[in-house]
Amino acid sequence: MIDPDILPQLQAAIKQETLAQQPLLQELMEDMAPLRSIQRRITPRSSTALAMVGTDGGNNSFVFDPFDLHVVRVVDSSRNELFFKILSSNTSIDRLNKSHFDAHGRAADVVGALMETVGVRRLQDLSHMLGTDSKGVAKNRGWIYDYRQIVEWAVLLHLIIHKEYATDTLFLFDGLLRTKVFFPGIFPKIQNLIAQKIEEAKKRKHNLYLCGIAKKNKLLTRYRLAMLSQGVLKTSYPSFVQIPPELEKKTYRWEEFVARSDEEIRKQEPKDFTAGRLFFAKFGPKPLDPIWAVDIFDRQKDQAPQILGHLLFDASQGFPVTYYPLTLQRAHEYAALVAFDYDLLQGKIYEAVREILGEKGEILDIFDLLDKDPAKARY
Repeated sequence: MIDPDILPQLQAAIKQETLAQQPLLQELMEDMAPLRSIQRRITPRSSTALAMVGTDGGNNSFVFDPFDLHVVRVVDSSRNELFFKILSSNTSIDRLNKSHFDAHGRAADVVGALMETVGVRRLQDLSHMLGTDSKGVAKNRGWIYDYRQIVEWAVLLHLIIHKEYATDTLFLFDGLLRTKVFFPGIFPKIQNLIAQKIEEAKKRKHNLYLCGIAKKNKLLTRYRLAMLSQGVLKTSYPSFVQIPPELEKKTYRWEEFVARSDEEIRKQEPKDFTAGRLFFAKFGPKPLDPIWAVDIFDRQKDQAPQILGHLLFDASQGFPVTYYPLTLQRAHEYAALVAFDYDLLQGKIYEAVREILGEKGEILDIFDLLDKDPAKARY
């Protein structure tokens, strides 16, 4: 607790430092002012011919888990489980590599298919985040998070290029269409394959669309107050605005994470880490309804009105989060492990540990009776 004697001093220091940031706030408002004139209404589009697919992953850990086990699971909005593995941070990457291919060396799952598609045979050649030591164990202790990103992109690629769709289909990715998990040169291959499939679908008289939506976005957080003061997306109808890459450069630390310019898109120069063009969109009819960051596949940026129109239909049905795509909310719900699921899996951990302990298995019962968090008595 702050000492009351120094509270006035702290308050004065906070006020002084905040006032010193006035030029920055003024700059942010000047950045936002031009966007008010280019914001556009989102026109709803019929969803009768629209099959929406959301990709989502759950990376979960257990209460009792001496081996740091994690569930890596991807489920779509139709409740189809597209990937499932239980891994430990100590899992051998070499052993994991083998699990992605069958006895004949063919892809056994979506990650194996991704590796085949981009021309690599090992996870270590797919991502620098999965480099290993002499024992084949990942040097990066947080590698499972990066691996999950690879899985999510593998699932998305599988859904787009290895399946056929008879109607217009919007693929909705959980997060922006940007990643630094792959080695340079690999993500552009993925982008080109997606673009090729989109063009093939057009020849069959239907459209495939791709966009991602972020729960949180650094640029949106930075400019939210300035947007409000300048009336950007403060409309009485659903609306959107395209964010110039120049504003991204002011916000993101790494320039390679910034969206491609119009010139780069025209020259068909893919970037190693980004495939999206950023838009801010408000799907509700009230001026203060929530605004979301939407990354539209940059080769489809000119189709933003149609894509956001389809997305509006989905978001208008959003529950429990209002005006957030129902498709993603369903995917989250289906991917999540509820208490009953955890109880079942947790029980299997106990069984396996008891088997390892053998004759000393009774110490597991003693361990289970111990207070796992004695420090909580402080509060």
